[in-house]
Formats: sequence, structure tokens, C-alpha cells
Amino acid sequence: MPFISKIQRQTDYNRFPPSTPIVIDNGASYFRIGWAGETEPRVIFRNIVQRPRHKSTGETVTIVGDHDPALLKYFDCTRSGPRSAFDSNVVFQFEIMEYVLDFAFDRLGANGSRIDHPILITECVCNPVHSRSKMAELLFETYGVRSVAFGVDAVFSYKYNQLHGICEKDGLAICPGFTTTHVIPEIDPTFVPKPEPTASQPAATEVPHVRPLTKEDFQIVLGVERFRCPEILFHPNLVGIDQVGLDEMTGVSIRRLPSKDKALANRLTSSVFMTGGCSLFPGINERLEAGIRMLQPCGSPIKVVRALDPVLDAWRGASLYAANSRFHQQTFSRSDYYEKGEDWLRQYQVRYTL
Repeated sequence: MPFISKIQRQTDYNRFPPSTPIVIDNGASYFRIGWAGETEPRVIFRNIVQRPRHKSTGETVTIVGDHDPALLKYFDCTRSGPRSAFDSNVVFQFEIMEYVLDFAFDRLGANGSRIDHPILITECVCNPVHSRSKMAELLFETYGVRSVAFGVDAVFSYKYNQLHGICEKDGLAICPGFTTTHVIPEIDPTFVPKPEPTASQPAATEVPHVRPLTKEDFQIVLGVERFRCPEILFHPNLVGIDQVGLDEMTGVSIRRLPSKDKALANRLTSSVFMTGGCSLFPGINERLEAGIRMLQPCGSPIKVVRALDPVLDAWRGASLYAANSRFHQQTFSRSDYYEKGEDWLRQYQVRYTL
């Protein structure tokens, strides 16, 4: 399959033995892939696919991620716009996902379609079992991977930053991402049972136009809009979305804890951890802390911290996790998949304490 890309192909794929896991951070915005134990992913690209035809030959090519806009003059893109495999934060278009994985493994340096390595791939919290099952089917049957493990990207980022002293054992991981926001309680298992998962918040970044564009629409006014754009994360009603904001989601997460232990709630609010691309907005830590303080009892300890690298720390945490000698105990193999099937995937839960 011909690919059009400015991303260079890796040349040392064969240097890694089959026991070395491949780590994938499959985000709705960006796709990152690399080797377990390394500090940086080898390949990063936008998680979109476009399949235009060449204007002279009629050949269909696959454009994955970023590309040189100057090349598009040779292709007919009117019938094939950029497409994503995601619906909100859930993978549902696996035909597109296959193009993405083909490109990712090719740029990682794989020769042929067989990927004889364990795979650790991230997913959203509360990922539907159907999506997880289709992803496992794609990895096992199309690429022949040895084994697969799934993990939540925000949790990997939290654990990575915990090792560096940024956040505590107990806390709240907040991940305002490309299309959704999650608030996930992180609790040391030695203190309380596992909390109920928190629902995700759909997000929007564009307001539909309802009138013809004029020259005023192309003027840049540096006014209150500088503050209103990131304020959508706290007041989604500004763009017509009837959902709670980040500060209210934090309060909901605390109220959903199975324990009424005030000390536990204090530990969580003392380590509110932000990761994901949207946490790069200047001043967002202070804005979130002020919002949480208005919802919590007077005197509650509140501390909001940001990941060392909100964009890459999820991949780095997953890489560190997959490099552990006990990682293979957390995966399931092709034989497990064919023997136990979808019901086993429904109950699968990785343990982040390696």
C-alpha cells in the first residue's frame, strides 16, 4: 500500500528481540508508537487518514497523519476528506484504524505484516467491550501479535509523574483531551475499594457557522476571547453543551467514592493531577483550583499539579510499565483470546502497580 508521509522510517526494528513489547498511545488526536523501556516514542503523527486519487493515474494513495500540503495539488481530495477512527474517545471505525496501524508499524521499521511482539496499547476509561474486542481481533488476526495488554492513558501518566514526585499515591487524574474529558480517582488499594468509574464529558472546539463569512470573520481581535476559549472546559454551556465543567466533574468524582471517609477526600483533593494537551493552557492549574475550592468545604486541602509533559507522559508511563519483567503476566495471548473470547476481555483489567 503506497503511503505519502514526511515521517522517516526507522531502521533498527530487527535489533529488538520478539520479547520486547511495542508501546502504543492511541489518542484521538495523536498516535504515538515506540519500544518499551525507551524515554521517547519513535513515531508520532496525527491520528487521521485520507485516501485521495492521483489526478493523472487514478491510483489511490493513503495519507496518514501529517503531510506536505504542496503534494495535494496532484491528488483529487474532493471525495476523500480526513477521517478519524474515533467517535468521541472510542475507536469504532476499524477499517481506518487498520490503515493507521499499517502506517505505524511500517514507520517503526517492520518488514511484512506480521508483528511478532507483545503490544501495550492505551484506551479510554470505561472503553466498551465491543471496541476492545475488535481491537484485540485486529491485532491478533491481522498482525499476529504475541500478546496484548490494554491500559488507560491518564493513569499511565499519573503513575509516571508519581515516580517523579509530582503527585501523591492518592489523587485525581484529570485528562482534558481532544474530544472528551475524564476525571479518574487514583487510590492506593491498601486504603478503600475501587471507586466507580466517572462518566466522560463530551467537548466541542468549534461553533457551527450560521451565516456567510465576511471580512470581519478573518480579523483577529485579542480581547476577552483569549479567556473564553479555555473557559469552555469549565463552562461548556458557552458553546451550547449541557455538561458540567472540570471543577464540577471533580466534585462529582469525590461524591461517587464508595467511602464517606473525609480523610480520603482530602487526600484526593491534595493531589489533583492534570494531563493531556488541553492542560497546557497558561493558568489552568490556578483556574481549576479556584473552581474546586468553591465546591469543597471550607479549609479542605486543595493542590492542583500538572504533568511534567502532559502530551508524552502517558506514553512514557506505558513504556516504563511494559519494560517491567512482570509485564508479560498482565497480557493475554492469542491462545487466551481464542479460548476465552469476548467474555474474558469484559473482565480484563490491568494492574498498574508493577
